[in-house]
Amino acid sequence: MFGPAAWAIEFLVCTGFYDAPGSGSVATIYVNGSATDMTCTVGTSGKCADTTHKVSVHAGDEVAGTIAITSGTEVLVSLEKR
Repeated sequence: MFGPAAWAIEFLVCTGFYDAPGSGSVATIYVNGSATDMTCTVGTSGKCADTTHKVSVHAGDEVAGTIAITSGTEVLVSLEKR
């Protein structure tokens, strides 16, 4: 995802659809190839969220979400632009 103007990522939510990511899986947001403080670790519920950190993004920045899965196959990592 490329940002067209300055904005901020305020929430990271990770959850599984049919086969949740295993406990201990870690979701991380990257900006321009560098990991940010916005991350969460999946618990026994198969979900996690980071509503504490805020990541500033500027025009032309490349934003990516990754997840290191311990088990499971279906994962949704969502970013909310405000």
